[in-house]
Amino acid sequence: MKKLLVLLMLFATATTALAATPLPAVRLTSTPFNPRQGDTIVVRLTQKPTLLTWNSQTVNVFPYQDGFRALIPLAATAKTGTFPLVATFPDGVLNSQSISVFAGTFPVVILPVPAKLNQTPAQLVTNLASTNKGINATVTTKPVEKLYFTEGFGLPLYNNRNIGSVFGEIRKTGDEEIRHLGTDFTAKTGTPVAAINAGVVSKSYLDTTYGNTVIVDHGYGIFTLYMHLSERKVKEGDVVKKGAPLGLVGQTGYASGPHLHLSLKINGTSVDPLRFAQLFK
Repeated sequence: MKKLLVLLMLFATATTALAATPLPAVRLTSTPFNPRQGDTIVVRLTQKPTLLTWNSQTVNVFPYQDGFRALIPLAATAKTGTFPLVATFPDGVLNSQSISVFAGTFPVVILPVPAKLNQTPAQLVTNLASTNKGINATVTTKPVEKLYFTEGFGLPLYNNRNIGSVFGEIRKTGDEEIRHLGTDFTAKTGTPVAAINAGVVSKSYLDTTYGNTVIVDHGYGIFTLYMHLSERKVKEGDVVKKGAPLGLVGQTGYASGPHLHLSLKINGTSVDPLRFAQLFK
């Protein structure tokens, strides 16, 4: 009996000690619950961590509204599996999550080279790679550690329901495969195109591949690209508000019909702009 009483007292003491030990405050949450290739993992933090890592790689954190945010872009070809997200706070507390990344579902379409280009599929791929190299040089520069926006992202047209091509679409052109790393909005030539959030115009130019193009820097490595415009209404260095006119829908460059190609890049990685607008609040 004495042994039983001793054991009960020890159990009660241990239980009291456990109850008295506070659990670490949850300072980190993320969405979406089951991210897929092309998504952006949006990390919300109530306090700025001394270090935030995703699969052991450091992730930038920035102030936003009443707390802090971090963005983890998942390319259309991102590695699938389960990876650790770990935040270390100044008081030494760790918050962590294991996040599973799933494969995206991307349509495959047959898309011959437009006759007006007079190029072989191999030439088209080479030209695209050359142009994209220049764009990547712009969107992978050292991020401006300033946030130009204070609210979520919108969409670029008054009517955004007519989607011509989705993000991640695989285009088979002859023996070549081209990944479509943006969203195409079908609209009439001359339809106004608006900035989907506040920022600074990083580039405003005309090239053979993407036609009239505007690139907006939103800060902390977030860029939006508006392509195939018939007309540009901003120049490099202009400060734009959310909804500000950037240009007009057109079919310049390699476009075979009037539409707006919208891309969104985070630290150089292209993500689905429609999903990003849904997830980042």
